[in-house]
Amino acid sequence: MREDFKIAWRNLWRNRRRTIITSSSVLFAVFFAVVMRSYQLGSYDSMILNFIESYSGYLQVQNIKYQDNPSVDYSFDYSDSLAAAVSRVDNVVSVSPHIESFALASSGTQTKGVAVLAIDPEMEKEFSNPENKLVKYRITKESISLLRQSVTIPAEITDKVEKNLDRSYSSEARFELELDFSEEESQEYLQEILKPCEVRNAFLTDNDNGVLVSDRLAGYLNLVIGDTVILMGQGYHGASAAALFPVRGIIKLPSPDIDNKLIIMTIPTAQKFYDAEGK
Repeated sequence: MREDFKIAWRNLWRNRRRTIITSSSVLFAVFFAVVMRSYQLGSYDSMILNFIESYSGYLQVQNIKYQDNPSVDYSFDYSDSLAAAVSRVDNVVSVSPHIESFALASSGTQTKGVAVLAIDPEMEKEFSNPENKLVKYRITKESISLLRQSVTIPAEITDKVEKNLDRSYSSEARFELELDFSEEESQEYLQEILKPCEVRNAFLTDNDNGVLVSDRLAGYLNLVIGDTVILMGQGYHGASAAALFPVRGIIKLPSPDIDNKLIIMTIPTAQKFYDAEGK
């Protein structure tokens, strides 16, 4: 065995260039494969986490038939004692009741199928916290026009902002990150840029009859805060579900798939809409 090893070692260095090129090729191939695989798995983890934290949670308690047929017909009677029992399970951080269903949303000539999520506004703050996802800044043609009128903001900074026209942001940090400002630019111009881009937004109160609309869906339906959206669907045990809802706020969700189709309302409003009192 030792002799075989010696022969193999000598053979490697008989042609140094060949050995170095071959070993370097293998080393860099493995290195970049590991880096790309790590990046891929990290992206998957991030997407899963974004979906879980903004919509479903890690664990759902539901009717045994609901998974195969997600209809409001398979909802169940809710009680505070059930929520208390679930909250006592080890590692459960928070519990929040939901009603989940579907509807057809319409505004003007635009119509789209949407997911409807009903929440308890206070309890939900301990779970997905949609209030933290309210759109706070939006880059519009009007805000760009105001920035161009400013004598303190250089044209090249306004041009950088304009490249993100119609984009919306839920925080100042996200705004700064996506516009790729340098530290000096942020310190000198950011606060002045944010002022014309600021959006007045509101969250739901406990018995609010309004709704929150996800950002991309609001863009598709041409909705702004204060507008009215029409929802049509099927309620509990075939009851007709149709109503008008004022738009209280616009939320920006990290998952594009959810951001394209989500409307949030309070549980009492959803129970009345779907004729599912107490569910």
